[in-house]
Amino acid sequence: MRLPALRPLLTYGLILAVFVCAFVPTDGGLGDLYQGLSKRLRGVAVFAVQPIAHVFSLVGTLRDEQKRPVYQQDLVAANELLQLRQGEIARLRAENQRLLKENAALQKLTEIFDPKLNDYVRPTVTGRSADPAGAVLTINAGRDAQLVEGLIVVSGPNLLGRVVEVGGRSASVELITAPGTRINAHIKPAVWPADALPEARQRLCQFDAKPDGTLEAIVEEDFVAEVGDLARLEDSDWPYAARGMVLGEVVAVEDTEELALRKRVVVRPIPSVRFLGRVTVVVPREGGGTP
Repeated sequence: MRLPALRPLLTYGLILAVFVCAFVPTDGGLGDLYQGLSKRLRGVAVFAVQPIAHVFSLVGTLRDEQKRPVYQQDLVAANELLQLRQGEIARLRAENQRLLKENAALQKLTEIFDPKLNDYVRPTVTGRSADPAGAVLTINAGRDAQLVEGLIVVSGPNLLGRVVEVGGRSASVELITAPGTRINAHIKPAVWPADALPEARQRLCQFDAKPDGTLEAIVEEDFVAEVGDLARLEDSDWPYAARGMVLGEVVAVEDTEELALRKRVVVRPIPSVRFLGRVTVVVPREGGGTP
């Protein structure tokens, strides 16, 4: 007579014992024995199964990275589209602001110049001189836009300089801050009717361009000038159309140590040429005056 195999009997018996012991009290000697035995069996099972489980988990992770759920791909695509739309909106907003500024500048020009006598060319600034004052600008308009030497270049009511060299499709503009420049001007309040200015406010002073891009005048001690006033051109060496245009804002009025009974008036041009993208060249029409 053949006896049954011992291993299956032990396996089934062990499983039965674990099942039965699960219903016995957890305290006492029998409970402690059951807890110790179950922990050992659990450790053996984890040790045997964990490597295989890790392999399956790794394979599943790789497949997830290779093939994302459809909804996640849709979200990524939607986010990219949203970023593109936001960039386009920002570009259009900036373009709208630029056009509004240009329109406001042209409206200011019509208050200064007679639109029946002048045309306006709006070139882009394509180059600046390397010196800190930025005394020369290059613009992308020349003889093709009817530009000639001597035309004044402005930004709204502010005088920037004049054309000094003209090419076929470009021109050079020498700014009022160019080294060696001397220019005569009135110092007037920003808001004050011209015909109501007292006589003391109608005196001329001569400004010299300084290396830092400012204009400086040495005036008598009783000369009336305050920070915030505007320097306005009054110089026969410039085209008549430029008379009264703004050279800049007074940023300092200070005593001079080297000259008695004198004071220094410092003017900073408006706007800063460092950030200018476009300028306006005033072109007199035929019969409307010469530069």
